[in-house]
Amino acid sequence: MRYILIILLAFTSLSAQSQISFKDSSWTWTAMLAEAKKNDQLIFVDAYAVWCGPCKWMTKNVFGVKEVASLYNRNFVNAYIDMEKGEGITLRQKYNVRAYPTYLFINGDGEVVHRVVGSTDTAKFIQHGLDALSPVRNLQYLQRNYAANQKDYNYVLSYLKALSAAYETKEAGNIALEYLNAQGPAAWIEKSNWTVLKDFTTDASSAPFLYLVNNAGDFSKRYDAKEVEPKIYQTFLAWPQQYISYPDKGKAVLDEKGYRDFQQKLKASKYPAKEEVLAKADLTIYFATKEWRKYAKVVNHMLATKLIPMTIVGGDWLYSYGQNVNRFVEDQEVVAEATSWAKLISTNIPDLKPQQKVLYLDLYASLLEKKGDKALAANVRKDLDKEKVEAAKRSTGFMPMKLISN
Repeated sequence: MRYILIILLAFTSLSAQSQISFKDSSWTWTAMLAEAKKNDQLIFVDAYAVWCGPCKWMTKNVFGVKEVASLYNRNFVNAYIDMEKGEGITLRQKYNVRAYPTYLFINGDGEVVHRVVGSTDTAKFIQHGLDALSPVRNLQYLQRNYAANQKDYNYVLSYLKALSAAYETKEAGNIALEYLNAQGPAAWIEKSNWTVLKDFTTDASSAPFLYLVNNAGDFSKRYDAKEVEPKIYQTFLAWPQQYISYPDKGKAVLDEKGYRDFQQKLKASKYPAKEEVLAKADLTIYFATKEWRKYAKVVNHMLATKLIPMTIVGGDWLYSYGQNVNRFVEDQEVVAEATSWAKLISTNIPDLKPQQKVLYLDLYASLLEKKGDKALAANVRKDLDKEKVEAAKRSTGFMPMKLISN
């Protein structure tokens, strides 16, 4: 009954305020917990960082919507907390905030009832608040009651969606596999199970996913091939990261046994692009472990075996590989290899768009400079307009890759 009244109040009598009303800096976390407990409310925490672009976008475009303000001001104690200052540092560690923005819904006992990660539109943000208030849709309820409902498709799907919204993709993947394995291979192609496979299965070495790979033609006949093929390809490319761990100190560590098992399963599959995926998987591993000579060797193998086509798509791959060397590598042998890749894409790919040509030549010149060939680099740069280079980077959504290191 309380839940129904909350919704009615939120949508039939809108608050006069048109912005979420956050507690000011005079409120401590202890005081907010006490306030939430006294009023039988949840604390809504906007866990942000000052440098976070999506956080600023949400403040500007969503928090100020009248319907959003009405729901959140009526039903929550609202906290706007910088996770990199003051009490925020402790709260970030306590509540395992790993990305920004993270939205936490916490009860008066300090328990996380619901969690959402990432910016979203107004309608979804309102729904997140309603889900947090719901006694049967919040993440805490779904977690606590999963064991008793793990055979109920609708329950499992709700739980998977909540985990995904909370950025708990690994746990969502585990739950998805648990559900699919209970169904058995004969049922994996059914529509409801295709939804679980497509949206939540991330383990590229698992039996359900490899069944999808080996029966991709049947799935494509029954569903949309434009969904089936990208699902397979992207899952294969993303999975090798699971075999890398990053200790507090020292280099990244590879789970060699697990990675070899993945490679063997991929090799045994019927996937037509497995050689390309195997090579890209190795690039992922060598990038993480900073084994740059092995990295360059794989790229050269891909070129020699035509796994990298001399097309606009292949050019973008090589550009990315060359940029990684340009940013993170000092080994002159590897820099020389990358310089040859940049020269190749600058001269050998037909129908390049002007902005791509500019980017490729800029990379070529940068690598020449890094290699010590200043004269040739200057010759390449003489026809490059700096403003055009920057404009090309902006227009292609160019973002530098961050190398995780300790």
